[in-house]
Amino acid sequence: EKCYQVAKEAIAKFPEDSELYCLAGDACKELGKYEEAYLYWEKRHELNPWMLDSLYAIAFCREEQGEYKKAYDAWMRIADILNERKDEIGAKFPMRRAEGCKTKMGK
Repeated sequence: EKCYQVAKEAIAKFPEDSELYCLAGDACKELGKYEEAYLYWEKRHELNPWMLDSLYAIAFCREEQGEYKKAYDAWMRIADILNERKDEIGAKFPMRRAEGCKTKMGK
């Protein structure tokens, strides 16, 4: 809770520092505030689209929560970005995770 409060205070002072949003999202996840976590992680990506750590956090969290359709969509979003960047090797991991989620959706 303290980490989350500090992150929010830091965001108020430095609203363009994308790393703070990632930290706030991580703290929210640990507190079970998943919807808030997704918002912070999305803001991180909006401010710094080159960094994909927050999108990975969303995908893993959705998967951990059993939200396989949303996790699939998140993994495919990452794979699409990496493919656009011509990083076919990097795109393989999110593609495998997406396929795993697709399999779980059918159960």
